Amino acid sequence: MTEVPSPCIGICTVDAHRVCIGCHRTLAEIAAWRSASASERSRMVESASRRAQMARQLETAASQPTADRRNRPAVES
Repeated sequence: MTEVPSPCIGICTVDAHRVCIGCHRTLAEIAAWRSASASERSRMVESASRRAQMARQLETAASQPTADRRNRPAVES
């Protein structure tokens, strides 16, 4: 199996769930990276990719107005 490149993009900031907001790896995955085999690294990259996709979906959903806000008339002061 070929070498799996690190997904690190140099942001290296961990959120409240102990996941890097740059590469989306967990702290455990980051710590294990150096000694992990290529297949283990591939699994870590796949897991991080899924977490990144979920994070993008949550960000998109959070930026969309809710049905309640769209259907309410504007309130005048």
